[in-house]
Amino acid sequence: MVKTSIRVAKHIEKWVKSVNPQKSLTDYNAAKYLVSFLEDRGLYMEVPFRNKLILGHSLIDELGASTMINKNIPTLERKIFTQAHELGHHILDPDLLRNNSEIDILTEDPVVLNKEAEMRANAFAAHLLLPDDVLDASMVEHKTRREIKATQQISYETLGYRLSTYMNSIFKIPKDLTEFIVNEFMESDINSEINKNFYDFWKNAYTRKPIYSTESLSTINQEIAIKYCDYPTHMYRKLKKIQIQENENFYKTREERLLYSALAENYEIIDDFVYSYENNKDLPF
Repeated sequence: MVKTSIRVAKHIEKWVKSVNPQKSLTDYNAAKYLVSFLEDRGLYMEVPFRNKLILGHSLIDELGASTMINKNIPTLERKIFTQAHELGHHILDPDLLRNNSEIDILTEDPVVLNKEAEMRANAFAAHLLLPDDVLDASMVEHKTRREIKATQQISYETLGYRLSTYMNSIFKIPKDLTEFIVNEFMESDINSEINKNFYDFWKNAYTRKPIYSTESLSTINQEIAIKYCDYPTHMYRKLKKIQIQENENFYKTREERLLYSALAENYEIIDDFVYSYENNKDLPF
């Protein structure tokens, strides 16, 4: 399960912090240890793959454990994530690596051979590269997307994913609202009012329900989030779009009903014709 992935990632994260103490949590970097972690588990190689979609490949056979990373991965951040992902496979799914030599990480929206294993490895990689407390400290200190990308050596996609998972699991904000806020933050100019509002929201959101409140943590933080974003406009546009789609579906269905009725009438005429012809009766026209 994903919870196991996160728990294991936190265990390794603690080791990284212990051997490389930093003045600030925002200086945390696990990327530089990934190759060593993989080499401890067996053979590590970087080779050019014929299939450009395949980024990494791990297996355990009679010769031992091995990890191969595609040498042609276009960005450093993607390469680092692939390394962390494959490390996740070795730690979380060793039996699967023995029984299935085709566990791969693919780009974009792949048809994976073991979806649960891929989800576990992705969650492990994302939480190891950007732990909860590091993400929280980065937001409190108003670190920009570029600064986080450079220091933790992660992609913007990974950052967006971690922001979403943190807001869902820690702040308890509904997925629809989370998706809207994170997209606004990730797509806006770094020094924009939207970014300022996002940092303000993060500062004011609760990680635990205040003892004096009768509302749920989800309700409290949802009200805070809406205060700092133009969510009502987003919801209005979303509902308007849904209404338009429903109207189109209604008229489409209505047209289909009318067409069906017209065809049915034609079929009745044809049936009458066939019946009259077969029984030597007068034709119905």
